[in-house]
Amino acid sequence: MPFFLGYRVVALVCGSFAIALFASVGAHAQPRAGFVSSAPVAELLQRFRDPLLIETNSYRREELSNALRWLLNAKVPDQVPDSLLRGLSTDYDVLRSRVADERLKQLAIDDLILKGTFCRRSPDSLGAAVDVSVRTLLKDAEHKGWEVVYTTAVEGASDAIRPDGFVDLSSPTTRPFTAGRFLVWARDPSNPQRRGEARELIVNGTKREVGFVVFVPGPK
Repeated sequence: MPFFLGYRVVALVCGSFAIALFASVGAHAQPRAGFVSSAPVAELLQRFRDPLLIETNSYRREELSNALRWLLNAKVPDQVPDSLLRGLSTDYDVLRSRVADERLKQLAIDDLILKGTFCRRSPDSLGAAVDVSVRTLLKDAEHKGWEVVYTTAVEGASDAIRPDGFVDLSSPTTRPFTAGRFLVWARDPSNPQRRGEARELIVNGTKREVGFVVFVPGPK
């Protein structure tokens, strides 16, 4: 699995398992926007039972062990946020990788601890989500009609990574997120290469609704 290592730019190529997970979603009842069937997540979580994931990582080992236990023992609803599937798949690939650097693995562990803690504290368990409302600005002025997209912070915001989008154009535009660390940016829906700078969004689950701002690029 090739990696172009770095905090902001990480070219992560997910394995065939992750691809199969997303493909299997279509076989279930149509989820509401921002959610997917929980079946792929339940299957993926079983891979986190591998003791090597903890034994080979000394960073926040006890917290990671607790977080994985909470996730593995959590109630599984019919639907979960799609950001949970994306985040868990990426975190697993990084922790199992032999070429990912230590900083990248620490980001994945931080993300899993956020997810496990959120899952434990929420009555919705794995289905818990925070509605993130994003406004798009040019300096201090609101600009509408932009596409807002995100990746996980572990993946980075490289053009090599395909982001997921918000359903509606800005501004504002809202989508549900599980807990975790994400990179969010605005891009021109008619020219995705014209984009604003990615900003880090940390969802810790202390609020059920969160406001966030990203900036659009200036005139051409």
